[in-house]
Amino acid sequence: MPPNEVSKLRNNERDGIILILILALLHGLIYVYLLPPWQHYDEPKHFEYVWLIANHEGLPKPGDHDPQMNRAVVESMVDNGFYRDMGSQPRLDSPDQSVTIGGYSQLDGPPFYYWIVSLPVRFMNGWNVTTQMYIGRLVSLIMYLITVMIAWGITREITLSGHPLRLLVPGTLALLPGYVDIMTSINNDVGAVLVMSLSLWGSLRLMKRGFSIIDFIWASSTALLSIFTKSTAVVSLLILPIAIIFSLLKGAKQKYAWFLIFVSFLTVLGAAFTWDDAAWWYRSTSQAGPTRVQDEKAVFGKFAFVIEPQAGVTPRWMVPLFQPIPIKISRELYGKDVTLGVWMWANQPIEISTPTLGTPSSRYSESVEVDEKPRFYGLQTTLTDTNQRIWISLPENKTTPANDVQIYYDGFVLVEGHRPLEEAPVFSFPDGSVGNWGGEPFRNLIRNGSAEKAGLRFRPWLDGLGSRFLGDNTRPSLILTYLYDWSNAGFIYKLTIPRLFRTFWGKFGWGHISLIGDHPYHYLAVFTLIILGGAMLRIIRNWRILHWDVLLILGIGIIAVWFPALVRGAIFLAIPQIYYPVARYIYPVIIPMAIVFSFGWLEVFLLLIQFLDWFTGILKRTDVGPSELRKQPPPELQIVIYLGLFLILDIASIISIARFYEII
Repeated sequence: MPPNEVSKLRNNERDGIILILILALLHGLIYVYLLPPWQHYDEPKHFEYVWLIANHEGLPKPGDHDPQMNRAVVESMVDNGFYRDMGSQPRLDSPDQSVTIGGYSQLDGPPFYYWIVSLPVRFMNGWNVTTQMYIGRLVSLIMYLITVMIAWGITREITLSGHPLRLLVPGTLALLPGYVDIMTSINNDVGAVLVMSLSLWGSLRLMKRGFSIIDFIWASSTALLSIFTKSTAVVSLLILPIAIIFSLLKGAKQKYAWFLIFVSFLTVLGAAFTWDDAAWWYRSTSQAGPTRVQDEKAVFGKFAFVIEPQAGVTPRWMVPLFQPIPIKISRELYGKDVTLGVWMWANQPIEISTPTLGTPSSRYSESVEVDEKPRFYGLQTTLTDTNQRIWISLPENKTTPANDVQIYYDGFVLVEGHRPLEEAPVFSFPDGSVGNWGGEPFRNLIRNGSAEKAGLRFRPWLDGLGSRFLGDNTRPSLILTYLYDWSNAGFIYKLTIPRLFRTFWGKFGWGHISLIGDHPYHYLAVFTLIILGGAMLRIIRNWRILHWDVLLILGIGIIAVWFPALVRGAIFLAIPQIYYPVARYIYPVIIPMAIVFSFGWLEVFLLLIQFLDWFTGILKRTDVGPSELRKQPPPELQIVIYLGLFLILDIASIISIARFYEII
């Protein structure tokens, strides 16, 4: 390419990124001040973390609080209409009245993001807390602008000069309303996006330029920083070693890199699992041993369940073991009588609760004493919960037992109708699936009630490590059960995916403000499917010349961030209210996703131009070959139309928020 053409491309790219940064700044400032104070996910609690760092020595610990600050924030929330649609608000009649900020504490989270935001707040002692909150949002805005620049830097590493991706990708970040909404709030998701993006950039530099000390320090330090930011960014630690391998084995040696990565993957996969837990039972117990053991006291078959209460659970608020009843069966039991029973014993006398029959509004269990002899315990109730969701859970011991306590269970049985509790059921088969109770046959509604069937779990070291980084400290073994329990838990996926989709494009505030218009998300769904289809087609048509090492890194990042978000609802199957995650958990890979979208747009636009050429016979037909050097539509036209579509969405989003808060 002639030098003057190269210079022209560079000037156009420079002017384009400056314009995109200006758009991002204006767009971000609108969201900083358009959303009323505290109207972002857990923003009051995130601000509390920032404020405590800024105004107290050292890092705050869970349980720390400042009464005056709490009161000031709640007063600000009241003054700014935070409680306007809640039907009630905190009473602030007496100055001496204790006031606390509602919501989940964030003080057990990593401190890096909060420390950064606290820097300007340290100089605002005595200022109005609302003003301090806006300063915190402006710090997030700066981080957001940096991610737009990082997007430009990443695309420069993986494309040639003048490639449309260099402006399409940062333009996506600048104008995606759902992303801008999160990135202008006080929330550690902002820090997660920044750190993950920086680490990804450093890893890609290693791969494309070859190993260098500077890029290694860059990539590794930012990857390590993710540990001190948020678990959603820790994926960068998974990407880093792959990038290092590719940086050391380049050119003709790259085939050895692929071989090494493949062998490493198989080795980890083979060492990760063990087949000794009870199938269909969701595990949160931290005990190293399995929940299913062969025991001579087993009432039915050869196996029984075992729980070590002193081992604790992860997360702390969870039960050691539970099983959700299939949703179809749960709905059929509404308004009906049921009987729950089980054989229990322990290796020493202890007072515990029976297994719990749970619904979103009720819990049914009894306190009993057990000893070394298996005995049958049962309870009866009538299910009146309209939520139509039922689960069986083993109780967490509220006291600290001796270090060697083991509690055993066998023959779980849940049947429709009231059955005699003084008489134990008789199973027809060791698995406890059917039998006779009180002279009447029954079908057991609990799967694998006598632990005869084994199931997969992760090995203890990996299970414990994974629980440190997965959302809500969920144990990976629980996720594993959730995956193969598709027939029962599939309804959560069906509700999670639409919520992730809508919040990705634009549901604002606490996820309670939707886009205006007639079914706007349907149109966005069509647009998304077309763009993703374009990306797939472009990969197929150009598979010979694609940089598969780059695609591997981007793909691992997307999958490793999306997967925990998709399965985040698993642990709530034994909780009254299921939580459906939102897109802020997947934004740490917003740049790889923007690359996919932009990649797909280029193909869709090319196909559209070709179709118009063929249909009208006016434009000269484009000769499309397998090479990336094939003739493309004018880059400026592709970029302008793409960003123009986003601007239309941005206008609709701003109007939606303004109307909700009655600003217009």
